[in-house]
This record gives sequence, structure tokens and C-alpha cells, in this order.
Amino acid sequence: MPIFDPKANLISMISRSYDFLVKDLKALPEEKQNVIFGGCTRTALDIVAECAATNQSMSLRLAGTPKAALSAEENAAERAHYDTQDKVLAYLEETTGQLKNVISKMDPD
Repeated sequence: MPIFDPKANLISMISRSYDFLVKDLKALPEEKQNVIFGGCTRTALDIVAECAATNQSMSLRLAGTPKAALSAEENAAERAHYDTQDKVLAYLEETTGQLKNVISKMDPD
């Protein structure tokens, strides 16, 4: 019976979530990725950027170097930068890689 490897399992789950999120975003026509639909408060690009920011925050915290929380204005300005599919997917890919890298280096104890 194989031994459960929590790091490998977590990295695998992160990879699958990344793949699903990328596929979901690419399923939307690019001209609709930055549109707020009825009843929603954020665009698809905003949601993906938020996931990338969460990856970054978690990787920094796990590495012991958390950054200070941004003000609402700073947060809005940072998110405004990710206004295309290419920009937001590059951000997501970068931060997903950072998170998986930090987890892979964690001491199991």
C-alpha cells in the first residue's frame, strides 16, 4: 500500500485547480473576460487575478516572508493591471509555480 504524500497530493491539487481555472477562462471569448455580468461584482479576469494573488500570499506566508496587506486603493490599482487574458494567465502561472515550489521545499515535520 503506497504511503500518502501530503506535499505531492497538495501540489497535484494545486496543478489541477490551475488547469481548470485556465480552461474556464479560455472558454470565455476574450471580449467577455473583462465584462461584469448581471448580478456579479467582478469580471472573470478579476477572479483569476484574485486567485493568483492568493497563491502569492500563501507562498509568501509559507516561506515566512508575508507582505503587508494592500489598501483597497492599492489592491484595485494592482488588479487593474491584469486587464487581458495574457497578463492574468502569466500572473497565475507565475504564482502557482511559486506556491508549488514553496510547498515542495517544506519540511514534512
